[in-house]
Amino acid sequence: MKRQVVNFSDQEALALAAARGVVAAAARAIDRQGWFALVLSGGASPRRLFELLAGPELAGLIVWSATHIFWSDERCVDPADDYSNYRLARTLLLEHIEIPSGNIHRMRGEIEAQQAALASERDIRDFFAQRMASPVSMPSFDLVLLGMGADGHTASLFPGDDTALHENDRLVIATGAPEGMPVRRRLSMSAALLSNARDVFFIVPGRSHKPVLEEVLSGGPAAQRYPAARISARERIVWFVSP
Repeated sequence: MKRQVVNFSDQEALALAAARGVVAAAARAIDRQGWFALVLSGGASPRRLFELLAGPELAGLIVWSATHIFWSDERCVDPADDYSNYRLARTLLLEHIEIPSGNIHRMRGEIEAQQAALASERDIRDFFAQRMASPVSMPSFDLVLLGMGADGHTASLFPGDDTALHENDRLVIATGAPEGMPVRRRLSMSAALLSNARDVFFIVPGRSHKPVLEEVLSGGPAAQRYPAARISARERIVWFVSP
């Protein structure tokens, strides 16, 4: 696996570089296999990235009819709720591009968490089963977008949740955010599934992340207590970092 850390002078430059990286990844995947499987991150970090992908400069460069969109995690709320990761992507990206509704694979945060996790896992397995020549135990997305919290969490995988972090068989799991975070009941792709992607982009803007980010990027044994440090990729992992 190739790892790259790219520093930007500001968040706009970061978002534009990441958006162009998504465009390039889509082109490679569609040329290679005829479809592009993209996993979006939740939280606030991808907001500007979504806007750029939906904007006039870049939206026409992706074949959205051949693109399938999934989510790394979701909060257990209604899809119209302000805390919904799906709602953020819908309002900033999905409503502004020509993508078939069947290409949007959201996590159903409005139903019971374990049922929602199983439903998302079935959806992912069915998607890849229809497109792969032979069955695979661990599917591989073309590109996964992730953020990192100031505590080192990524997706909805949090420090100290060893059960979630060591899950190697399930694709999607029900998790819980620490006390004090908005919406404690969560759904998350497992670290094993995220790490089996062809490429992973970490979008990390903001100085509040710097102490943990430095430790995660150091790769030392202590970094393993941070879920973000446990994510790898089959080919390439790129950290997009700005002040």
